[in-house]
Amino acid sequence: MWHKKSHQMIAEAAKEAYLKAGNKLPANLNKKHKPYTLPKWCDELVECMNKGDEEAAKAIMNWQFLRDY
Repeated sequence: MWHKKSHQMIAEAAKEAYLKAGNKLPANLNKKHKPYTLPKWCDELVECMNKGDEEAAKAIMNWQFLRDY
């Protein structure tokens, strides 16, 4: 279950970063793509998922201050 929530949180963060960079949805209507980056906590969450470290992943998901640094 925590894998599904992790994927959902990463997808939401990606969408937010995409829109913040000035891109518009749907993407196929854009003439120019503006680059964007995901927050660092997304990379750490993916690492936790790859290792199967449920406790660390849940800590990142539950505590906002671990994400906003």
